[in-house]
Amino acid sequence: MKIKRNILISLIIVFFAILLFIPSKVSAINAKQLDAKDGYTDKGKRPKAIASIEDLARLANTSDEFFSDDMFNFIQKKFTTTRENRPEAYNLVNTYCSDDDHGYTRESYSTARYQITSIIDINLDGNGSCVVHYTGGRSYDLNQVINGIYCRNYFYRVAYEAYLYSRVNVKDTDPASAKNTDIAVGAAKERVQQTLKKGIDNFGAKHGNLREKILNVCKSRYNNGFDGTSYRDIMQDAYDEAVTKGKGLKYKARIIELKSDLTDIKGGQYAQSQIVFRGAVAQKNIKIKKVDADNTSKGLAGAKFKFYNTSVGKWLGSNKVANKNEAGAHQFTTDANGEIAINGATWGQYQTKETQAPANYVATNTGMINISSTTGSASYNYVTNKKATINLGIIKQDATNTNIKLSGAKFTVKNTDKNKWVNAQSGLQDTPYEFTTNSEGKIYIGGVPDGNYKAYETVAPKGYQVTYANGVTLKKNDWTTLNDNPVLVSIEGTVFLDGGVGKTNIRNDMFNNGEGINGVRVVLKKNGNIVSEVCSGYDSDGNSTGANGKYKFNGKNLAIKQNELSQYTIEFEYNGIKYQSVVKNTAAAGSKASENSSGRDTFNNKFSTITAKTQINENNVSSNNANGGSTIDYKYSQYPDEGRYESKVIYSTTKKDKNSKAYSSDYYADDKYHMTSYTTEAGYYLQNQAISNNTISNVNFGLYERDLPDMAIRDQLYTAEVALTRQDYGKTYSHVYKYNRNDNFDIKIRTSDAYNTALIREIYKSDAEYNKQNQGALKVYLTYKINITNQNTQINTTVNNIVNYYDNSLSIVGTGTGATIDQVAGTVTLSGNMQTSGQGVYNTEYNKVNILTNGANEVFVKYEVSQDVLKNMLNGDIKLAANVIEINSTTAKKDNKGYTAIDTDSAVGNADPSKRLQNVEDDLAWAPEVIMKISSDVRTTKGIVFEDATSEEFKEGQERKGDGKYNSPEDKKVSGVSVKLIDVGANKDLGNAAYNYNSSGATEITAVTNNEGEYQLSGFLPGNYIVVYQYGNEQYPVQQYQATIYSQDRENANYKNKDTSWYKKDVDTRYSDAIDVYDNKNEYYKLPNDGSKTRTEIERTWASENDNMQHIKYNTSINNDLKIDAFTPCMDFQYEKDDIFTDNAELDANTNMPYDVNNIDFGIVERARYKVKIDNTINKILLKSAEGNTIKEIVPSANMDISNVKYMPSSGRESKNVGAVKGFVELELDSEILQRTDLYVEYGFNVTNKSELEYNTKDYYRSGIPGSENDKVKVIVSNIINYVDNELTFDTASRMLTDSTAANEQYKWSTINWADTRDWLSEDVRNALKTDANQSKYTTMLIGKGFEQQQLKPTESAQIPVKLLLDKSLTPTQDDMKYSNWTEIVEVTKTWGRELYKSDTSTTFGETLGNFNPEKPNPENPNSDNPGNNKEPDFHYPEDIIIHPPTGAEDNTIRYTIIGITVLVVLAIGITTVIFVIKRRKS
Repeated sequence: MKIKRNILISLIIVFFAILLFIPSKVSAINAKQLDAKDGYTDKGKRPKAIASIEDLARLANTSDEFFSDDMFNFIQKKFTTTRENRPEAYNLVNTYCSDDDHGYTRESYSTARYQITSIIDINLDGNGSCVVHYTGGRSYDLNQVINGIYCRNYFYRVAYEAYLYSRVNVKDTDPASAKNTDIAVGAAKERVQQTLKKGIDNFGAKHGNLREKILNVCKSRYNNGFDGTSYRDIMQDAYDEAVTKGKGLKYKARIIELKSDLTDIKGGQYAQSQIVFRGAVAQKNIKIKKVDADNTSKGLAGAKFKFYNTSVGKWLGSNKVANKNEAGAHQFTTDANGEIAINGATWGQYQTKETQAPANYVATNTGMINISSTTGSASYNYVTNKKATINLGIIKQDATNTNIKLSGAKFTVKNTDKNKWVNAQSGLQDTPYEFTTNSEGKIYIGGVPDGNYKAYETVAPKGYQVTYANGVTLKKNDWTTLNDNPVLVSIEGTVFLDGGVGKTNIRNDMFNNGEGINGVRVVLKKNGNIVSEVCSGYDSDGNSTGANGKYKFNGKNLAIKQNELSQYTIEFEYNGIKYQSVVKNTAAAGSKASENSSGRDTFNNKFSTITAKTQINENNVSSNNANGGSTIDYKYSQYPDEGRYESKVIYSTTKKDKNSKAYSSDYYADDKYHMTSYTTEAGYYLQNQAISNNTISNVNFGLYERDLPDMAIRDQLYTAEVALTRQDYGKTYSHVYKYNRNDNFDIKIRTSDAYNTALIREIYKSDAEYNKQNQGALKVYLTYKINITNQNTQINTTVNNIVNYYDNSLSIVGTGTGATIDQVAGTVTLSGNMQTSGQGVYNTEYNKVNILTNGANEVFVKYEVSQDVLKNMLNGDIKLAANVIEINSTTAKKDNKGYTAIDTDSAVGNADPSKRLQNVEDDLAWAPEVIMKISSDVRTTKGIVFEDATSEEFKEGQERKGDGKYNSPEDKKVSGVSVKLIDVGANKDLGNAAYNYNSSGATEITAVTNNEGEYQLSGFLPGNYIVVYQYGNEQYPVQQYQATIYSQDRENANYKNKDTSWYKKDVDTRYSDAIDVYDNKNEYYKLPNDGSKTRTEIERTWASENDNMQHIKYNTSINNDLKIDAFTPCMDFQYEKDDIFTDNAELDANTNMPYDVNNIDFGIVERARYKVKIDNTINKILLKSAEGNTIKEIVPSANMDISNVKYMPSSGRESKNVGAVKGFVELELDSEILQRTDLYVEYGFNVTNKSELEYNTKDYYRSGIPGSENDKVKVIVSNIINYVDNELTFDTASRMLTDSTAANEQYKWSTINWADTRDWLSEDVRNALKTDANQSKYTTMLIGKGFEQQQLKPTESAQIPVKLLLDKSLTPTQDDMKYSNWTEIVEVTKTWGRELYKSDTSTTFGETLGNFNPEKPNPENPNSDNPGNNKEPDFHYPEDIIIHPPTGAEDNTIRYTIIGITVLVVLAIGITTVIFVIKRRKS
């Protein structure tokens, strides 16, 4: 342990001993050397002072050592002093600033001490560095921007000024410096200070305290008094000199600031701060280092370099001065470390040139190398060398044009000596590596091991052929030029029509088999110039490609180089009206060219408006104008079997390609129709396309047939409006006939015979005659409806105007876009007025006018027919020419842009209306001719007069009335009725005859019903009319007939409320349409005075003037001459019967729909039938003795039980099957009784009103509305006649058996004189009853009067309060005594109705008053006492009274037996007959 410690101590002692004997590094300058500069020792004179300012000033004045790093390191932060009484220091060459003008007297070194606080080094390295060092060891780089200017620029100026100042009064060996010395001695010092100050000021606030420290350098008497202008001038001057003129960087300077830190002993002030500076020409330090390129840490010795000063323009010599040319330049050699260091070379920028590489290396760059100067330990400029290698180079170029260098060629390179492949790092490997020529066509491979190499071409440049696939030997360190032949490319494709010709396929924007089309121009351009053109279907050599639509540009013949494909484009030229390019598609079958959108728009706009120019000529050619200025020619053709009638644009061309192959007139056409598509517009570039077998295929181009406008028009007669003004009415009757014939835009229909059959507009002759007599009363208007349709709605096509050709006998009333048919007024009103132009005569048949449609799709034109036509048609039919319409101008748009307006199948305005069938197109339409003619029909009202059927049977107590309707065949037709049409006037207050106007004038319109009850009233004008029926004749006397019922509702509506259209309602129900004139001929209308009677007048025909009652007797007669009028309600006959509007008027004309107001019927009906019945009965039979005692009292009845009295009532009176038999009351009296017995018989009378029910009211008469009970028509049996058996006597004083207080006289019985019977009995009866003495065969005939109080309603019965008592004084006799009595009604009184009904019916018997002959009660069997079939209810007979004398029982038994049997037989027959009749009726 002790040994180890001793060894360690020994080693330490040895180490320090070595240090003592190793000499220390000697600085360029030390304290002693510096302090000795002024010849005095100043160190120690003041604390820490190493030298005096004068020492620093002398060093700065004499040596560049002032700039050394050693100097810097030695003096920084040190102290200096000034010697006492040594002013000579200030007399040096002003290398420092001192305040010598203050005249300080320094007595000792203690006067001042100065510390070096700042050192400013400017451009010491010659590279423009500018650094401030100050106490504290910090440095500030002034190479930054202050206020937009590098601060260093001002310090460069300081360096320049310091240099000049340092050279003043010193012999200058540098001519350049002397030459630039233009500053006086005093000014130089000032300029240095000023420039330094300005630079420091601009350095600014960014350096804070440093700025203050630097400014202290310049605190002298020169730092004041500079205004802003001079300051800016100095800065600008410094900048110009130092930077712009490049002088500043040629100089360097070091400025030392010395700041006093002790107070002046004498003055008590700080000594003036001082600066010491030196300026000199700057020098460069150059360092380079040569290293291995592959190992930069390895320095290479022996490399030789020359250095060129670009600022001086000279090469550097061995003395490091740049003053040699290249040949005389010194070669500097790298040392063992590969370094060359040149310090203090001539200032300027340098380049170096390697003149010799190190052994076994090659120079990396034999050219000039820019280097930067360095200072201190700055980095070296590195220059690399590679080991000995060779360089290989390939240049690839076009064999046909060597100026074209080819990029993109690929090669592999092989070292054939080592059978290795060159890789990207210029090394060798076992596998091939591909090199590619650059944009200059070059491959450079540097630094490959020396040897022999071959290159193999693997990929040729695009557009060229591989030429060196088998290899080519490369030159060493030289370029090997290799030529390639360009690939010549053919281009082919197909022009196709998408969908095929005639659109046989579905469009898909792709080429499909069978769609190729020949004749389209295909142009190949290079750089915009035409190289070739072909007609599709051919190649550029003029040969057919063998396929429709296929074209080919032969690349060999046209020298189409693949590498120049970018310069080529293909254009397709075609008919742009008909065709347009399909959507581009890069697929093989797709289309590779497109139109330019603006070009298409321009093209479309040129044809966006088409107007008429010429009509079709003899060659079927016409022309239109396009708004772009072109004239479009059309060829007209007809194909009736196909229904095609069209004008097609004439597309023609004579152009051919360079091989004389003609282009298609259809697909190519004239120049004005040309449209072009470009491959470039489709983004299709040939250089980008695949090439197979030196051919670019499928450069297809597709067209499709464009949608073209297809406007169509149709024209139809819309309405005919006829207006007749009744001048006597002051009213116009109008009617609108609507026509519906149109062709529905179908040309086949338009050209058919059926369509072109003339339309008929008939005028009633009466109207035309009326117009002839009242000029202008009749007007006819024709309105035509024009429809425009767009048959291709994909295109918005507007029709601008149409041309209308119309008959020259028409005049236009108006045009419009709408028409309203007023079905109330019977007029047609146009709306949306349209402008017209160019109206005038077209030819002898037509006038012409242009109608500006402004896009309207519906147009109406209204014309008035001339009065000449309306007058002349009375002499024959007048034909109005077909109304012709044609589209005259169109404008088309699609997607709000102009579009071709050329129509697909028609040309506007090209037709001659007179040749319309030869020029028919769908834009040409017409309405057929209109024939104006007098109608063979006339306005007619007609109907039937009929008897409204009622029951044949007598309906006792029931109403007899019809149903008010005509029902065939039940109702009989009534002939002979006069019918008249009465014009009641506009206000329905007239009663004039209606007139039929004809060529001979005007005649009244009347008629008489024929055997079928029919009538017809014809030829009337429109107006207000009633029909008046006058009837009454032998067959239908007005006393027995009246108008059938007319419902009260109808009367209220039609008569009272004046519904004048009633005749149009419920026309199928044939009501009776008229009512009788009841009590006032002017009840509703003023009827003519024609001798007819009112109903009330007729009812008074049988009335007595005394009581105004009808007295019906045997001689009451029917007056067949009486007439009554029935009249209809007013009928407002319009111009046509069916109101004022007729739809489908053509159909009406074709089916002959006349103006027949039918079924204006009138029914009459039999009036209620009247009948009365009387029953004459035996009230009582009384036998009295002479003494007044009653022997027998008999009241006949079926069940009486009186001895010796037999009773059989009368029978068969009302039976239609058996005869009437008088009954009897049979008495048997003894002779003794007979001698003293008086017979008394009291007869009673019952009357019954057997009439049908009727009411005596106006409402019932017209409408059948029952009245009240009091309104029922009643009858009074006012007189009866009684035939008294001549064996009986009548005594007015006789008292009634049933009422002893009553006598015959009370009952107003009286005998009647024969002469007076003519008032009651018919002449036949009187003749039958008259004796030869002209007296009655009946001794007593009684007339009963004064029965008026018994008013009987139908079915009512009453016992007449009149009784009759007859008597007889009996006398004995052997014969039977029979006493009979007969009674007949001879007068009936009533207030209303017809006579008594005389006719039998199947179940009843009629009656006639005063016609009964009691002598022959049965006219059929004059010898019979029984009435038989004479059963009129107005007469009656009680049972006979038979008195038998006594005869014996046997005889009586036989007699009674016979009578009984007889009665039973009669009854049996009657019963059997009744049963049989009932059965028959039930069956």
